[in-house]
Amino acid sequence: MMIKKILKDEKGDILILSTAVFIVLLGFISLSIDIGLAYMYRNKILEIANVMRDTRFTKDANQTEVLSNNMNPGDYMADLMAEYARKNNFKGKVTINFHEHTTHSTERRYDVTITMESVYKTTTLNVFNIKELPIKVVVKGYGYKNGSDLWNPSSNNPYYTSWNKVEKTYIY
Repeated sequence: MMIKKILKDEKGDILILSTAVFIVLLGFISLSIDIGLAYMYRNKILEIANVMRDTRFTKDANQTEVLSNNMNPGDYMADLMAEYARKNNFKGKVTINFHEHTTHSTERRYDVTITMESVYKTTTLNVFNIKELPIKVVVKGYGYKNGSDLWNPSSNNPYYTSWNKVEKTYIY
């Protein structure tokens, strides 16, 4: 008779249910915080890549002139951009593609693609055996210069064309 009374008594059930719901809720909150922090890390990398893309404007008012008059503009730009990644404490791999696709005596146009790859070390996702999340950011940019009788590296030697397409990778 005493056992029947204990089994029929439902007092305390709400405590067990609310504890289980609270644990599940904490799990979802911690997972969302971990994913949110990974997204913030990606945005930080994106901001660094945007600063790198805009180096031709920010480092010096004459940066476009220096780039246009450089014997190896792709190497110069890649090294300049990589310096900005290092100064912003980026940890990962940076690949910079420079391609000057229009080279005339009155016009020069180029495209730049910056690819930054890193990893975010997770905390809560370790429960699901996810230790790292790969982060990849790609930012594209371009530049141009118009004028009369523009200099370019191939104007001295028309067979010298290796300067107009450059890909460089840096690992920090």
